[in-house]
This record gives sequence, structure tokens and C-alpha cells, in this order.
Amino acid sequence: MEASETELIDLGDAVLRLGRLRVTGQASGVEMESEFAQHVVMRDGLIVSSRDYLSHAEALEAAGLSE
Repeated sequence: MEASETELIDLGDAVLRLGRLRVTGQASGVEMESEFAQHVVMRDGLIVSSRDYLSHAEALEAAGLSE
């Protein structure tokens, strides 16, 4: 599995990471590529919650942003 970050959005007390995932099936060799996003909330320099999304649009909407 290979993950690449394409954008990092500062939301003050949180960050939204947008990127792409690329995976190859071990037995089949089939390759798949998909978006991913991660919304990470921090307090006092520590991560207090993290939520993953499989689409940028869904993550942006959940964070109160639009594309």
C-alpha cells in the first residue's frame, strides 16, 4: 500500500489531510487507486480524535468546508 498526501488544511484545533491510496492485490496483482482523507482533532498538542474518509468531498463536508 502506498499513501501520498496531496493537501493539508489547517482548521485551527484540527487538520484535514487529503491524499491518494494505491494498493495492489497480493494474489491477483490488481491495482486500485482511491482518495482518502483524515480529520484529526488536537488539544494541548495531543491527538484527541481521528476520523478517516474515503472521499475528499465527504471529509470537506464533515469539516464544514466545500470544494
